Amino acid sequence: MADLMKLQLELGIDGDSSVVSGLEKVKSAAGKTGRSVGRMAAMGQKAGDGLGRMAAMADGLTVPLGRVRTEVLGLAAGYASLAGVRSLGRIADDYAMLEAKISLGTGSQAEFNEVYERLYDLGRETGGSLAANAQAFNRLALSGDYALHDILISQETLNRAMIVAGATTEENASAIP
Repeated sequence: MADLMKLQLELGIDGDSSVVSGLEKVKSAAGKTGRSVGRMAAMGQKAGDGLGRMAAMADGLTVPLGRVRTEVLGLAAGYASLAGVRSLGRIADDYAMLEAKISLGTGSQAEFNEVYERLYDLGRETGGSLAANAQAFNRLALSGDYALHDILISQETLNRAMIVAGATTEENASAIP
């Protein structure tokens, strides 16, 4: 390869010193250019080696970053599970309160089942909540000596009247003090 970069120039000159001086300058510039090209090649080699080391380091980070991702996803799943358990606990507490409100106004399991089913159906038909219907039932049942049938009929009448009046669910729930 060194032979390819060698440039030979032969000129027959009759002693003109300016031509000889010019050729000496060309020879000197060519030598400097060759050295510069050599230095640039060495710097390119060093840059390539540095990029190779950086690529190896980046590959080394891939595994730890994958582990971090797995750990973060595990933590997020744990948090979501904990939030789900808490929510499930609140739902269970709300249902227990609902059952207690209905149980206070009924005398047997059969009456409880009948009232629960009627209040549930009433909520579905009128768009009211089961909890609000149970609260109203509880207030009516504990306020006097009324028959369950009469309480349920008055509850249904009240819910339907609230729908006709355009009352919200909250207004419907607070209709019986």
